[in-house]
Amino acid sequence: MNTSDELFEQRKCTRRVYMVIICVIMSAAFLLRFKGIWFGYPLRVHPDEPLIVNSALNMIKSHSLHPNTFLYPSLNIYLQAVTYCALNIYHFIAGYSIKDIAIIDYYLAGRTITVLLSVATIYITYEIGKRLLNETIGILAAFFVCMSHLHLANSYTITVDSPVAFWTSLSMLMAVQIYKYGEKKNYYLLAGIFAGFAVSSKYTAIFAILPMVIAHIYRVKKKLPKDWIDWNLICGLIAVPVAFIITTPYAVLDMEGFIKALEFQRREYAYGHAGFESSGNSSLLLYLSSLSKEGYGIVPTIFACIGLIWLLIKDHWKALIISIFPFALLLFVGQYKTFFMRNVVAVIPFIAILTGVAIYNIAKAIIQKTVICSTSKNYNLIIMTIIAVITISVSYASTNKSINELRKKTLSDTRWVAARWILANFTTKLKIAREYYTPPIEDYSTNYLVTKLGIGNVVGPETKDLLANQDYVILSSQVYNRFINYPKKYPELAERYNKFFKEHELVKEFLPDWKITGGPTIRIYKINPGGTAFLQK
Repeated sequence: MNTSDELFEQRKCTRRVYMVIICVIMSAAFLLRFKGIWFGYPLRVHPDEPLIVNSALNMIKSHSLHPNTFLYPSLNIYLQAVTYCALNIYHFIAGYSIKDIAIIDYYLAGRTITVLLSVATIYITYEIGKRLLNETIGILAAFFVCMSHLHLANSYTITVDSPVAFWTSLSMLMAVQIYKYGEKKNYYLLAGIFAGFAVSSKYTAIFAILPMVIAHIYRVKKKLPKDWIDWNLICGLIAVPVAFIITTPYAVLDMEGFIKALEFQRREYAYGHAGFESSGNSSLLLYLSSLSKEGYGIVPTIFACIGLIWLLIKDHWKALIISIFPFALLLFVGQYKTFFMRNVVAVIPFIAILTGVAIYNIAKAIIQKTVICSTSKNYNLIIMTIIAVITISVSYASTNKSINELRKKTLSDTRWVAARWILANFTTKLKIAREYYTPPIEDYSTNYLVTKLGIGNVVGPETKDLLANQDYVILSSQVYNRFINYPKKYPELAERYNKFFKEHELVKEFLPDWKITGGPTIRIYKINPGGTAFLQK
């Protein structure tokens, strides 16, 4: 066999190895995320899912395309509606009544769609890394997205952030095609359409179009500045609002409601959301610290910074294409007081590519310093071994965290334990008030008069008359810990909760042991109408 044949066979073998690795990563990603769809079962415990699920179900019942909400754009709601229609059709064909479908089954079906989009995002990240840099970096990037805690935790809920990551990554892939293969209208159109779908999943995804713009500037930089704006770019930019309007049509058909919702969202982020806000008026530093410590991992983040610096030195255009979207998104959401970590799920694929860049080039530097290794016939095996060792070292802590948090999330929830105890031990006709993140006992029995309370007003003067007439109040640590753990930040609410705890009888407390049960601590209090916590002004 001649040298060219040997080289061809070697590349063919390497290609097979890469395909096996990416298949293993994709399989692991699916299994981890699919396991997560059962969290809270049989309760619906995620606070953000009902808005999307109920909107989709109401559309089906009313035979209307109007989702009747603009807190989120419509694409994800429409996707859920199609999923629920498919579930209804399946039950009909199987001979079951649609009325017999448990509401939790709709949640499980919807969560499965998020899982599929999230796993697809991992493969798209691999393709971006492979096409823009090389296949090894693509593999590394896919792995780090797969094991990112922030991406994993949002990959099995009916929320909009993982779909945003999916559409944003697709738009980025088209930008890479523009960067590599030149000004082809199809790539511009697809980049714009995918960016429009990202915006139609979440308004903040508007920056998804920036990689396409940077790739375009790279392709036309040798032309005169007056020729930079051509029909390809115009078509790509126009495709964004067109794709958005097609998938969120009532932004135009019900413009008044759309504008009101945008203004509400702006105020909500500008003035803070109790328990989810920075100490100052900007949350940028909070996003950066939380992303590095919890969302992605300290060591992988350090390597991502190394990868960015290396790319800026070696090829600043590639560095700009990869980093422009995450920087823009972080700066935008970071200017507001309100802080929700899930807002930046879509940056994970981009950061993962930079981590891959660092690991690959550090491994190359190590092997180049070793004369024996660099001249060895087993060069590829040696460099792959070095990359594997570095990758395991870099990802070990963050991977452990991701798996451990998933394990905790899928334990039997304290709210379900508490709900069963209440149904077994409380007599009928009781008046019960419950705040957010507590057992929805009204879904399982009509024997109680249940009043649902908002966040923080359970001990407020505005509810003193209501609560004084209750028999019991159910509280959740997922609410009260926001305030009592930060007494300097929320002195009034922390004081009210602590006074409430002292003045009313704790009947039962359900604590997670994180072995058999997970979730928040649930406390059930018997009300003393004369408690002074109700008299606060």
